[in-house]
Amino acid sequence: MISVLSDLNSGKKPFFLAPLAELTHLPFRMLVDEFGGCDYFFTEMISAGALTANTPYESFYSEAGKLADRTVFQLAGSDPDAICAAAERLMRLPGAGIDINMGCSAYTIVRKGWGICWMEDPRRAGSLIAALRPIVKGRSLSVKMRIGWTADEGAFREFASALEEGGVDFITLNPQTKKDNRNRTGDWRWVTLLKETVSVPVVGNGNITDAESFLFRAGGGARSGSGATGSGGAAGGFGADGYMIGRGAVARPWLFRQLSKLGTEHAEPETVDLYAVLMRFRELFCLYQPPEFLSSRLSRFLFYFCGNLRFGSRVFSEARNCGRNADAMTETVTAYLERHPEERFLRI
Repeated sequence: MISVLSDLNSGKKPFFLAPLAELTHLPFRMLVDEFGGCDYFFTEMISAGALTANTPYESFYSEAGKLADRTVFQLAGSDPDAICAAAERLMRLPGAGIDINMGCSAYTIVRKGWGICWMEDPRRAGSLIAALRPIVKGRSLSVKMRIGWTADEGAFREFASALEEGGVDFITLNPQTKKDNRNRTGDWRWVTLLKETVSVPVVGNGNITDAESFLFRAGGGARSGSGATGSGGAAGGFGADGYMIGRGAVARPWLFRQLSKLGTEHAEPETVDLYAVLMRFRELFCLYQPPEFLSSRLSRFLFYFCGNLRFGSRVFSEARNCGRNADAMTETVTAYLERHPEERFLRI
């Protein structure tokens, strides 16, 4: 059986790293893995049209390296033929599955008719999944979606059912509507509603940033065998079969390691060296990504990573003011850590 589905159906409740543009590239996935990793990694969103057109740098988005057997490629686009052609190409590479982005609501994505635009037409979305099903053999075929353009329960159920009828293996839900921004807490009751609507596994995504926020959403279930109990969440959590984490893991690449230890008796606290994490990020990036990407990707990473610092917003603003000078950005953060050695080491 496909390993992703085996884990989802086993009660293990696996962890997934979310697909985030300019953030969940191979170097970052490797950094997370060095901290103990998660069960499966999603790539950055891959443009179906750009992949099939062999545009410059496109291969870097689909590079999975030594994590290939745990990597799910996420495709985005509006043309079913292009998405199917891109899936065929990705199936020639080692990987764990292919996911279709039907939830991103960023302006630049919606303008192209990608992402959440698929949720306007359930029949068309279901037809795409049906067309992909014979292409994606021996691997998982999944969709990442939102509640919808609005919180319309009928439309939500219709869309999810169309995906299941098309042959999707599992669905990841970010329980927000199109207008909700990333700072607004998602309503995980929609995860429960999705579980009641479809028979395929459901992965919950959004607003997991630490142990407390995870336990609220996982409830008494948490991860199989962890013994963790929820605090303030629905009894037994919201019923998700797995958990996807994005920005919380970018801020804390060790987060999956923390969560995996919940409920473990006599778990010894560990220390994370923020300076070492930053330098390792740069080292991996320079090994596996083009130098042209470094400044933009480093800036995106620091936006979240600096949240570990007491005056993180100020530090990030100073780093961003360095423009495209990655060395100067790095020096800004390392200089702060030198001035505040008490913040360099975190106990986890």
